[in-house]
Amino acid sequence: MSVFPTTKILPPGDILGREAFMRDVVRRVLEHQSVMIPGPRRIGKTAVATEILRRCRDDAGAITASLDVFLQSTAEDLATALITSLLSVEEPSLRMRMRDSLQSLSKVLQQSELVVQMFHAVEWRWLFHLDQTSESELLDHALTLPQTLATQRGRPVVVLFDEFQDVMSIGGIALMKRMRALWQRQPDTAYLFLGSQGGMMRTLFGQTHQALYRFADGLELPPIAPETWTPYLQRKFAAHGLTIERAIAQRLGEQTGGHPFDTMKLCQAAYDIARDRGSRTIDPQVAWLAYNRTHTELAAIFASELRGLDAIPHARQILLRIARDQSVYPPGLNAGQAKRAIDGLLTEGWIRRVRRGHYQFEEAMFRDFLLEQEL
Repeated sequence: MSVFPTTKILPPGDILGREAFMRDVVRRVLEHQSVMIPGPRRIGKTAVATEILRRCRDDAGAITASLDVFLQSTAEDLATALITSLLSVEEPSLRMRMRDSLQSLSKVLQQSELVVQMFHAVEWRWLFHLDQTSESELLDHALTLPQTLATQRGRPVVVLFDEFQDVMSIGGIALMKRMRALWQRQPDTAYLFLGSQGGMMRTLFGQTHQALYRFADGLELPPIAPETWTPYLQRKFAAHGLTIERAIAQRLGEQTGGHPFDTMKLCQAAYDIARDRGSRTIDPQVAWLAYNRTHTELAAIFASELRGLDAIPHARQILLRIARDQSVYPPGLNAGQAKRAIDGLLTEGWIRRVRRGHYQFEEAMFRDFLLEQEL
């Protein structure tokens, strides 16, 4: 039984420490200001963004859509996914009825009551002939569809792009330029961009030579303070017939540094161990066993991820020094080499800058893993 889910998007009641952040983003996008949220995987970006869309839709009547860019291989795939996501909000059966091919989508749209109603407007006629539309035309239609919907329905539109940095592998700078050209003429839409490669996302929206420079407000998802977990964990365990002392609940949050994925994984392990032992209490021994189990499971993930660091010279050396709370500029390594390694680690989302010359890991348990290794 998954009491503390780690493989599914969290329900609103399980999202902690981000209420003020979500209210702020909802306000911005309903005022038609796009927002970019960078950050590594497993910190809760998608759960937070999904709740933001829900509030925009349910509380403000906005039309919302979302798509994962990581799943798209071509501009045609991207355009088709965007069209389907936008229209299936109005007609939910559309997503279930369509297949992956453009030809099938075209046939489904011809049978769609929603599209038939729209057919009277000239700008919608292209929907009936998607299979005869060039990739460039299809992309333009898809990118302008949010504003067309907003105008016709008289409602704001908010579109979520997850793993947005992968757009670069689909269409590169040319695609980014096309997006900017069409989106900047849309007064009733807003876009929410998520990306696990924080450095690349900050570059795409923060450097003057980039097509999407300052197109979206860049907001960092706030970390969850370890102590925030304490009352939540006590309530959650109690709801499933288990008790946990405040000090132990607080310790669990401290061991993970408040990291969402790791904390949920640790607490699920504690729940499973207590259940298997027939215990109704998360006592110190259960907590200790849960930490060791979680540490072992995460170590396999961390070890696999570390192998991807070989392309960044000196990265492992820098990581270990950060874990030891040492200067990031080791003896024998010049400042330029260290800076390139740090920039690479920031780009890949391994670390985040706290202040000049000081960095932290997103995952406290990754730090614990590093300290046990001979890198």
